Amino acid sequence: MEVKLKGTKLESLINLFSLLNVGEYKSFVLHSLHVAKISSQIVDRLMKEIDTDVVYILGLFHDIGLVFKASLENYELFEDMFPKIADLERIVLTFDKANQHSKISYGCVQRFPFLSNNEIVKSALYHHVPIDKIPESEKIALVSNAMLAADVLSRLFLKRQIEFPDEEFLKESMDFLDKSPALHPEVSRVLKEILKDPSVLSQLFDDESHFCSKKDLYIDDVLHFAAIFSALLDFRSPYTRSHTFLVDYVVEKLACEIFKGEFDVNFLKVVALFHDIGKIKIPLQILHKHGRLNEYEMAVMKTHVVETKLMLTKASLEKYADLAGSHHERLDGSGYPLKLTEKQLSIYSRILQVADVFAALTEKRPYRDALEPKEAIEVVREEVESGKLDDYVFEKLEQLVKNNLELPTQRNIMENLLGVESVDQIVVVDANLVV
Repeated sequence: MEVKLKGTKLESLINLFSLLNVGEYKSFVLHSLHVAKISSQIVDRLMKEIDTDVVYILGLFHDIGLVFKASLENYELFEDMFPKIADLERIVLTFDKANQHSKISYGCVQRFPFLSNNEIVKSALYHHVPIDKIPESEKIALVSNAMLAADVLSRLFLKRQIEFPDEEFLKESMDFLDKSPALHPEVSRVLKEILKDPSVLSQLFDDESHFCSKKDLYIDDVLHFAAIFSALLDFRSPYTRSHTFLVDYVVEKLACEIFKGEFDVNFLKVVALFHDIGKIKIPLQILHKHGRLNEYEMAVMKTHVVETKLMLTKASLEKYADLAGSHHERLDGSGYPLKLTEKQLSIYSRILQVADVFAALTEKRPYRDALEPKEAIEVVREEVESGKLDDYVFEKLEQLVKNNLELPTQRNIMENLLGVESVDQIVVVDANLVV
């Protein structure tokens, strides 16, 4: 029987994605929202029998494979090009002439348990393919074509660097819809109607999700959403590509040792995947600094826990917010942001704190090499002996390490997120990243 986290709604997770529109991802997230909103509007008017929530998710994640492929294959180019929406086409031409990112995106979306048997998910494979070249059913072809049309209109809008649709954008859009041989006539017709509807047009190109759904999600679907967000966060920097997933892995191992019920383990896993989401707002120059952060840089860095709590709360994911925001608190009151003490920190918080410190020590940073688990555990021991971290949780971790705790590799992480076939679409320059 599947475990359901009551109150974890699809709408909340979509809204959290919309809050990632900062820094390098601002244009990418806006583009994703545009495609989700436009394509679901088209399908809603063309095919009432199709669940538009599914179409929205496909639109939202249609280019997720491009992020992973670009970041892994050539991080320097990714860092330089990805913030610029005009370069999205150049990114595709640079990294993905064979349109492999569509296969990666499909693999990612297909791994949602509630979508795994939905034939419409295959539409993600063809969002750059002309209507007459799609070798699938009419439903799949039309959903794919709606995404193609939405993709083009979003890029036209973002290239103009405008906040609202203007006359020139609408003329350019109508011209494309009238003349493009890649579009199905019905997709063109319906999208022209939509662009003439002022009640819809004002919402299609803003930075809000405008997504309404009463769907509650099962735990495996919540975890996959959280994993996608974690990957977007971690892939911002080559130094954090595994961090959230390592914390999640260690948290799961510790929780299984400490709790008997699945609920506690699953709840903590979701929190672990969300624990650093606020770090999306920390500038890369701070994350990449070689050497100790100065007092001003550290002040900025410490805001990530506050941003984590704010973002989760704004997305109506309050049940995870306080705990996720407590991972830098310490038992002796020396942590941040609230300087909570032993009596105020639950066993959940203590597990997250120990796992976060241990996982970070096993990862390479700009200023130091990664430690082996047996080396990292000794550093954690010092924190325990100084009264900062919980000794009971530490004992459980120490026993896991003595039993040869094997941390997941980058490839393990990617295969769990995307599937083996999708990972094989990524040709990595630095083989150490995925081996």
